[in-house]
Formats: sequence, structure tokens, C-alpha cells
Amino acid sequence: MGYIHYTKHMYCLYGPEGVASVVAMSVAWLLVLFAGLGVTANDFLCPSLFIISKTLKMSQNVAGVTLLAFGNGSPDIFSAIAGINQGKTEMVIGGLIGGGIFVTTVVAGSIFLTQNFGMMKRPFLRDVFFYMVAAGAAFYLFFSRHIYIYHAVGFVILYIIYIIVVVTSRFIHQKHLQYSDKAAEAANVEKGLKIKGSKAADYDNPEAYGVVLTAFFKYCWEEDRRRNTLNHYCYDNEVFAISLPNIPEELPPSYEETEVKSYIANGICSSGCDYFKSEKCEKVPLPEPVNQWRDFAEKVCPVNLQEWSKQSWMERCLDVFKSPVLFVLLITTPVVDYKSPRDNWCRVLNCLHIVTGPVFIILGTGFGFTMIGGVMPLLAIVVIISSVIAGIIYYITTPETVPRFHTVFAYMGFGVAVVWIYCIANEIVVLLQAVGVAFNLSDSILGLTILAWGNCLLDFLSNLAVARKGFPRMGIAACFGAPFLTLLLGVGVPCVIKLIDDERGNGMDLIYSPLTTILFSALAASLISTVIMMVVCRFQTKRLYGAYLICLYLTFLIIAVLKESNVF
Repeated sequence: MGYIHYTKHMYCLYGPEGVASVVAMSVAWLLVLFAGLGVTANDFLCPSLFIISKTLKMSQNVAGVTLLAFGNGSPDIFSAIAGINQGKTEMVIGGLIGGGIFVTTVVAGSIFLTQNFGMMKRPFLRDVFFYMVAAGAAFYLFFSRHIYIYHAVGFVILYIIYIIVVVTSRFIHQKHLQYSDKAAEAANVEKGLKIKGSKAADYDNPEAYGVVLTAFFKYCWEEDRRRNTLNHYCYDNEVFAISLPNIPEELPPSYEETEVKSYIANGICSSGCDYFKSEKCEKVPLPEPVNQWRDFAEKVCPVNLQEWSKQSWMERCLDVFKSPVLFVLLITTPVVDYKSPRDNWCRVLNCLHIVTGPVFIILGTGFGFTMIGGVMPLLAIVVIISSVIAGIIYYITTPETVPRFHTVFAYMGFGVAVVWIYCIANEIVVLLQAVGVAFNLSDSILGLTILAWGNCLLDFLSNLAVARKGFPRMGIAACFGAPFLTLLLGVGVPCVIKLIDDERGNGMDLIYSPLTTILFSALAASLISTVIMMVVCRFQTKRLYGAYLICLYLTFLIIAVLKESNVF
């Protein structure tokens, strides 16, 4: 159950005449919850997972299909956990498959409409193949109306197999790049030309940067300032300063050697961007004095005051809309960010996190008022211990210097963000049930529409933005890799958690309906038609096909609504 009994409020407290206003407030609250879910996953969970992957010395590609894939799919995964715990399997599969249909049709179609480009054959065919296998297995389970623990484990095993395939493919691709670079360097030496670096085309290569790269990071770019400069683009947590100096189109005859250099921001670059080596050494200045209370006020302010004057009215409204949720997240969830000053270290705020983080975790998991020894609640013990630790940390640190143990806050931030996402996802599922009761809608239609749209909105914005900034192949790779990983984790993880205590081995019943067939048929149609189109066009995209995919989604939506209305 959620924290609010929505059905009771709709029909008992306000009466029949107040149902309309309560439903309107519930819809507004649903938008806030979806905003909170997206902000928590993108601005708090993924940064923590990124730092964790760095401390564990994981390569970008492995981190992309493990920790960061979990971060990207966390809204869907925790919505699935909440739905399965409440017996809402129709809503779960509707959200997972409905989200996959939305991303592979509307999002992919929108990217195809932006420009024509060449698809990467191996990553595309690999992701589509695994996606179809996973979707086929899920359809079989729902058609048979039952799932056992070994079925759920099978989804996890398929996920592991996919990781092995990706890592192997990555290794082969890197070896091929090294061989190509050596051959190109030898050819350039013969011509008297020396160039350091790799091909610019690799910057839009999903194989070079990892799987579903755009799905778990929010991108930002600087405006194009030089014709011969690659856009400086970065993730929220790792700055990739991939830049080429302004090289004239026609070099003077005296230029017998051209060197291309790149400077890596903050000295941090993942293996996917390790094409250039830093050749610039600068003296590190002494840290400037920091007003810790002003720093604290700036860190907890949910509105970006520095950019406020430059923002459009829509961006300002969005900032104000999400500010209440963001403020609560800021005071409870620590974030380690390598691209921020002092890695986002704030002594006052981080000491506050030591108290608020553990307190929220035990309250969110329902153990806050559990009596220890029948004498004292767990909440009081946690408050006392965390307050002592916070006092010690405040005493031994300074506002200007980042402590050596600062990365520990990333692990704490991960735990707090996971609990936040689970609580919000659980509340969304409960609220959707109440909306379904009010409008007489089935769990399937709620899952394939509202739940799918809410969870996929950020994917739509980020993937499309990447494509418009000149990286369409990376954007389109995320459209097929991300929903596949979400389906595997969204079915495998919740079902394993649910069935792991099933000592009798009875498994769990699944609900099959005609809408389930429509869901899987639409997903199969989008995947198969895309493969056929790419093969026929020799993996060269066409804008017209983007329009077809969007029309396919609208057709699916109309058929689903008509079926829900019992028209046929």
C-alpha cells in the first residue's frame, strides 16, 4: 500500500460530488511523482553509480551494461517490483512492453526524422536479436499464465550472457581500432604527416562508447563555436572534453607536420574517450576560502539562480515545478560530482546528509519504529549514532579541502536514491490503481499508457537531443538497447525477489488478456519492420521510415483503446 489511500479520499472523504476535483488533484500529484522519479534516477542515482563504477575500476562498457543500465532502468524496475508485490502483473508488463514500443517507435522514429545517417550493423542487430528473444520469453510466460523461479533466473542469465557478448564485442572493436590506427599512422608517416588521435567518426559509434550510452546520462553541450571543433559534451558526472583546435581549412605549405591535441577536463576520462592523452600541465592553485554557509545555501537551492536570467519561461516553470521534490532530495541524498568545484563537497550539507540519509532509509523501508530490545525505536538509535558521526566529520574536515573518504558519500547516495525511487514508484502504482478505479480502466491500459509514458519521457528527451546534436547513431542505439535491458531487469529482478521465498515451488500466477497479445504484437512489428527496412536500405536510414514508426505507434494505441472499450 502507498502512503495515501487515494480511493478512500475519492469516494469516502469528499463524496460523489468531490470525485472530479480529487481526480484532478490526483493527476497533478501523479505528474509530481513522475518528475520526482526522473529527477531521482538521473540527478542522484546515476551520479552515484558512476562514481561507484570508477572506484571499482570498471570499464565504461561494463559499467554501462551493469550499474548504469540499472540506474537508467531503475524507474521501470522499481515500478515492476511495486506492481508485482501488489499483484498487478498486467500493469507491470504493460509498462515494460508499452515503454519498449514507445521508445522503438516514437523515439526512434523522431530520430529518423531528424536526419539520414548510417546505422551501426553489429550493435543494432545484436540488441534487436536479444530484445526479440527476451520479449518472446516474456510473452510465453504470460500466455502460459505462470512463472517459476527458474524462469525469473533465466532472465537474469540472459542478461549476463548479453554482458559477455557486449564486452567481447567491445574488445574485438578496440583491437580493430588499434590495428586501423597503426595502419593509418604508418601511411601518414610515409606521406610526411603526423596526426595523433583517432577518427572523429568514432565519437558517434555505440560500439566505441558503450551500450545505451545516452539512456543513463543527461547530456549537455556547449554551443558550436568553431567549425572544425567537435561539440564539447559531458555527462552529469564525467566531463569529456573532446575538442580539436581550430585548424585552418588550408594549411600553409610550411606545415609539414600537424599535431592534434586534446585536453581532458579534471584529468578524468573513461576508456571510451581515451583517444587522446593530456599534454598540458598546470600548477594547481591553493584552495580559496569558502563561506560554508553560503555554499550550503547555494547547494540546497532547488532553482538554478545563476542561469535563471538566461532561461526561457518554460524552463523556469519546469524548475519551479520540480523544486519542492528537488529540495527534499538535496537535503537527504549526497551527490559526488567530479565536474563540480571540490567534487561537490559541502561540509555542512554532507554532514547533514550523514543524519538525514540513514533516517530516511529506515523510515522509507518501514523499520523506523521497530523497537530494539523493547526499549528504544531503531529511529532514535540511528539519529544518535549518525549525529555523533556527523559531528566528528565536521570537526576533522574543512570547507575548502575534499576529504579522502568523500567517495563514501556516493555509496550512501546510492542507498538513499534507491529507497527514494522505490517509495515513489510504489506510490505511482497505488495512485494508478485509484485512477483506474475512477475511470474504469484496466491495469494493462494504465501500464502501456500512463506508466510507460512517464518512465520513458526522459529517454525521449535525451535520445532526441543527442541525435539533434550530431550523434544520431548513439541516440538510436539507446532506443533498442535500453528497453531491452529494462525488460530483462524489470521481469527478472522483481520475480526473483518475489519467488525466492517460495519454498513450495508453486511459482506465481500471471494474468493474460487480449491486450497482452496486442502489446507483444506491436513490439514485434516495430522490431521486425525496422530490421527489414535496415537490411533493404543497407542500414541507411530514411526520414519516411520515421513517420511510419510514429504512425505504427498511433495505430497500436488506437487498437489498444478500442479493445479496452470493448469495441471488438
